[in-house]
Amino acid sequence: DIGGVPAALVPDNLKSAITKANNYEPDINRALEDFANHYGCAVVPARVAHPRDKALVENQVRLIYNRVYARLRKRQFFCLSSLNKAIREMVKRHNQTRMQQKPYSREECFLAEEKPLLKPLPEQLYEIKHYKELKVGKNNHVLIWHDKHYYSAPYQLIGTRVKLVLTRSLVRIYSKGKLVATHVRSYEKGKYTTDKTHLCSFHQHYLSRSPEYYKN
Repeated sequence: DIGGVPAALVPDNLKSAITKANNYEPDINRALEDFANHYGCAVVPARVAHPRDKALVENQVRLIYNRVYARLRKRQFFCLSSLNKAIREMVKRHNQTRMQQKPYSREECFLAEEKPLLKPLPEQLYEIKHYKELKVGKNNHVLIWHDKHYYSAPYQLIGTRVKLVLTRSLVRIYSKGKLVATHVRSYEKGKYTTDKTHLCSFHQHYLSRSPEYYKN
């Protein structure tokens, strides 16, 4: 954690991040695009066949391997937390070591020159989003199949297709680009999450007679 957000991210043209390489307008994976939008930074992939675009990064990978992982190779760890703790300690030692031909360390350089340029972190943590397009059923709900859980949508949308944006904690429903419903995500199989204002008069009457059918 560097305590802020840089103006731009410069990844390699790996398939999991860049779906189509281009020097001017590359196509970025949706998850990476969501990540950049959340933190308010640009994604500028390294150009194809331009090794100088990432020369500093490649050198740092080599240094980290030699000064961190290579020095831990003979140590034995029995849990992931203890391994991560040892890696953090070695990385901290590497960053606080004076650089060759420089009168300062990497940490001192970062604190003096780079950290003041970072933008503040957003208050909310980033959550990976998943996108689905589903049809609103006659019962006023859409069904997320892998959760086997139903979520209500306004009755005016019965029979139409809506877009769902899912995170670990929320379900957002959009119609024609407009947010029409937000629900707390539930993992109870075969259950309903219902906003009563979404129901038409028939379903509101049904709900009043059989409240156990729709579970909030």
